[in-house]
Amino acid sequence: HGLAVVFLASQDLGTALERLARYHVVVNTAFTLSLERGAARASLFGPPLDADEEGRRVGEDARTAIFLDLCRSGAEGVLDPLEVSFTYPKPADVSRHE
Repeated sequence: HGLAVVFLASQDLGTALERLARYHVVVNTAFTLSLERGAARASLFGPPLDADEEGRRVGEDARTAIFLDLCRSGAEGVLDPLEVSFTYPKPADVSRHE
């Protein structure tokens, strides 16, 4: 996938995120991303998927897993996000995710 090549060819994760947010519409016009950068934090936002709750949950989980794998593939060393959030409600039992 061309976008993954651009992402992984970036000099650092910040540049990779900027490129992803800027060029993702070249390969996918049905989905939008926005990036907010702070001094020590970057947040990438995607809109909720247009699906029922179960479909949204599955789609967002898959999208997030693929994105995190891509980030970890391009990172030097360990990459653990400070926060991951979803548009669907938090499950009653999150112990298997901690």
